[in-house]
Amino acid sequence: NYLLFFYIRQALLNVGDASEIIDFICKHKDIRGDWTRHDLERKAVAAWNRLKLHQRVGGVEAHFDPHRVVQLDEKNISNIEDISQFPLSGRVLLNTPEGSGKTNLILGNWLDEWKRINANAAPRILYVCFRRAVLSQVSLEFGLDNYETVGKDEAERTGLSARERKERFCRASNNLAICNRSLRYLAPGGLKPEQYDIVILDEIEALLDDIFLNIRLGDTEEEAWISRDKQFELLKRICRQANLVIGADASASGLMSGWFMDLIAQEGRDEKVLIRNDADYIADKEIRLQPSLTQ
Repeated sequence: NYLLFFYIRQALLNVGDASEIIDFICKHKDIRGDWTRHDLERKAVAAWNRLKLHQRVGGVEAHFDPHRVVQLDEKNISNIEDISQFPLSGRVLLNTPEGSGKTNLILGNWLDEWKRINANAAPRILYVCFRRAVLSQVSLEFGLDNYETVGKDEAERTGLSARERKERFCRASNNLAICNRSLRYLAPGGLKPEQYDIVILDEIEALLDDIFLNIRLGDTEEEAWISRDKQFELLKRICRQANLVIGADASASGLMSGWFMDLIAQEGRDEKVLIRNDADYIADKEIRLQPSLTQ
């Protein structure tokens, strides 16, 4: 579905018309699938409208098409107390500079407000990131279960393999931090993936780059990485089941972050909110340069 949209969109960008690419798609059943010419023409209209919006207001809005935009100008958002404009359900794209405190905000005051509104219930949280170093740090700081260590003592006592440990304890965790390449542990053997109240996609732009562009080479795990298609399908399904999905990145773009957050929104059910923080985080920082020591 999304590949057909990209084909049509690219034709509109290149020649300003999608009729030839639609003719080509219709002649090839393996590409067209179950889509009719009418469906494809509707895709062309939608793609054209998005392109026009992109020209007017930029990439993220054009692809995410938010119902509401919250504008911030805060160098440090970690301790924002009034978060009444921050939604507690729906699909949220948080675009804020690096080092401005987005993770502290999400797992701090924002999460506290969610608990307050939900009678102090503890939400089931899934934190997804593509960098293990960040994932490890966030797990330690906020008390999340790191997928690389959760259940390790029990596994050593009972002789579970690393794979068996992850499949058992990752699914059972209510506060899990996991790498996108290990999402398979949430749906082993084709099981339905676990359901979460809140899904946090940290560094979402880089995460999606990792899935679609395969920017990393291997790793030291005992199991081969799941394919990019399976990563994407699992992530999409998990996000669509969640009550609140927050995608956060300083470099959020329309073609990746905006498009994905729009894709996982259920039409008519999920509010889509863009939170943009335009503050210059390093504007008032003092920079000191020290001469290097000569040998």
